[in-house]
Amino acid sequence: MIKFFKLIIRKCKQSRIIILYIILSILLIYIITIQYYYSNIIFKKSNSSCVDRIKKDEIFDKFDKFEELYKSSQTLCSKRSVKHGYNQRVISISAYQSNKDNIYLVDKILVYYHNLNITNDQIINIEKRFDNVDFCYVYDIKILSNIIEYMSGRFHRFIPLGDPYVDIYMSRDIDSPIYQRELLSVNQWLLSDKLYHIMRDHPHHNDVILAGLWAFKISINRTITNNIIKYLFSKSILNCYNSMRGDQDFLRDYVWPIAEKESIQHDSFHCKLYKFSIPFPKPKLSITQFVGCRRPCRYNQDPPGPCPIKCLPHNYTDQYLC
Repeated sequence: MIKFFKLIIRKCKQSRIIILYIILSILLIYIITIQYYYSNIIFKKSNSSCVDRIKKDEIFDKFDKFEELYKSSQTLCSKRSVKHGYNQRVISISAYQSNKDNIYLVDKILVYYHNLNITNDQIINIEKRFDNVDFCYVYDIKILSNIIEYMSGRFHRFIPLGDPYVDIYMSRDIDSPIYQRELLSVNQWLLSDKLYHIMRDHPHHNDVILAGLWAFKISINRTITNNIIKYLFSKSILNCYNSMRGDQDFLRDYVWPIAEKESIQHDSFHCKLYKFSIPFPKPKLSITQFVGCRRPCRYNQDPPGPCPIKCLPHNYTDQYLC
């Protein structure tokens, strides 16, 4: 009998420890969530107050060279890019630190914005191998003056938004491979009447627009396009977005207000948060090969885990390859 009571007491102690762990875990998750949303609010207020102050003090230098840009034959990339003609479909990336990244291409023109100290021979070697790769040296874009002085490197890949030769624009990260899952998603968007394309394929992809996973049909509505680039090429406005996440904050403030309803949003995790989102058209090949993963996309690189049941495609049950 004594042994029996000792066993019960021991189990009760174990149960209390387990319950304590559960409570602490829930509390930790709650604190992290509160901190995340609070930091987002702080960032948003900081950007908004900065922009409001600039506009109030009438020191807002709008980009006003639209007519000059569209009527001339000037490109915002390079002489080589002009040879592709108008109505270009481009994938834009930028490099401003490392020149050791590999380039993986699809059947689009890839424009590579950089301010790297690389030789012409290195550039020519790559451009000879790939007909659809154009290097764009940011110091040589004359119509934008000395853009390197006021635009941080993370914004360089947005420059084609103002290029009169570009029709379809896609922004990507250089260290992310392009799988068929992404290609099918892009094709689904291209066949639609929506202006924007947004992809979120990981629990951490909770921003309204990820700077390296969005696209825009530039030529469909020049009014909307001009309204974006007048802020994009504004020295005073960009000064409000010089934080580490400034590019995504800019997209939130100047692209998302229209893109929220004028976009196809492929989202495998945040369908509750973004009511206009839809599932991806093709399952992942493996749990680590999600859209936007960093090459080589292995298991030790933060695999996304199971998708919420409500975010699964119709008649699909696999929560890991959703």
